[in-house]
Amino acid sequence: MTSDVAATMRTSEPARASCEKLPIREVEVIIKVAERCNLACSYCYYFFAGDQSFATRPARMAREVVAQTARFLADGARDLALPAIKLVFHGGEPLMLRKADFEWACQQFREALDPVTRLTLSVQTNGVLIDPDWVSLFSQYNVSVGISIDGEAEIHDRHRVDHRGRGSHDRVVRGIRLVHDAAEHAPQLAPGLLTVLDAGYDVKRLYEHFTHELGAKAISTLLPDCSHDDGIPGGHSAEDYGRMLCDLFDLWIEDDSIHVREVSKVLARFARFQAGMWTGRRNPVVVIQSDGSLAMDDSYVPAQDWRDKAAKGSVFADRMSSWLWNDDYMVLDREYGRIPSACGECVWRNVCGGGDLENRYSSERGFDNPSVYCEGLKLFYLHITKYLARSGYPVDEIFERLGV
Repeated sequence: MTSDVAATMRTSEPARASCEKLPIREVEVIIKVAERCNLACSYCYYFFAGDQSFATRPARMAREVVAQTARFLADGARDLALPAIKLVFHGGEPLMLRKADFEWACQQFREALDPVTRLTLSVQTNGVLIDPDWVSLFSQYNVSVGISIDGEAEIHDRHRVDHRGRGSHDRVVRGIRLVHDAAEHAPQLAPGLLTVLDAGYDVKRLYEHFTHELGAKAISTLLPDCSHDDGIPGGHSAEDYGRMLCDLFDLWIEDDSIHVREVSKVLARFARFQAGMWTGRRNPVVVIQSDGSLAMDDSYVPAQDWRDKAAKGSVFADRMSSWLWNDDYMVLDREYGRIPSACGECVWRNVCGGGDLENRYSSERGFDNPSVYCEGLKLFYLHITKYLARSGYPVDEIFERLGV
């Protein structure tokens, strides 16, 4: 498929998903067991994006809050007949929780939730504090591990430094290797690596560091957090990131034994979506902070003025079955299912849906904007579509998936 063909495709009216109470397939629960961090990453949205409310909450989650959280989630799973809960130990840096308290929390969640739903436990960590005892706990309670790393030391240590300004790369790599070694006997422990992309980086060096040097089998590459109010950081353009994603796709094609989340997401849309339709409710995310308060997903920090006004709750005062149907969750459902008005004539609207909500936000128009990364995403989608066509994927099916 050529860009000329893409540019002249017929278009149709975008579908509009309703906000009816559709069944929830899975709830992701992000538990802020520690609201402090041993690193001071320069781009950290949680500590350095203007919201200092973390300082008003406990540095670590107390056991009584953990116990109530377990009851809150178990009651919610029963009320909603939830098939699955994905629970993520998060922060700050979750490994700043004492090991004995982490183990106690795992026991509480397993005892409360395993009988009523399919529970998966994971931890998202910067990796610095991982030692053999932590790895043993992960193995004992079947906790999958995500580790944040931005590339080789030269790259990683530009931003991911400790409070004394020292780079953390070598300590992170030590933690990755400990988990990776344990995964030889417990494959579920194989660490997933998460990186925040910077368009100034060489993505080939990044990819080879993760795969060849660190043995990664799964990586997630995040675009920098930003909205239309902020603009893209670092002086880069959307097209810069689009070209970077194209290069990432080409590297994955050379070695598709690696799971690259952002590539898989796009390919799945060609395989799964009906033309012109987004189906079902998005899987909601529940954030539980160290004092038991409930908040909207951290992903919406770039939409800070909206998030500041969003509903607040508590595991001590609310039921999950009602919390998930508050007005702000319904707004997110509606916007997730609604293609932005400016995207109605775009050939990629059914693949993209307007982009991630946080990247669509502006204080003037709310979420009714194309992604701030729009022009780069178009390059990425066209690149993948050309590859599919060259590889024998039927062009008429490509047109069907695009809804043209």
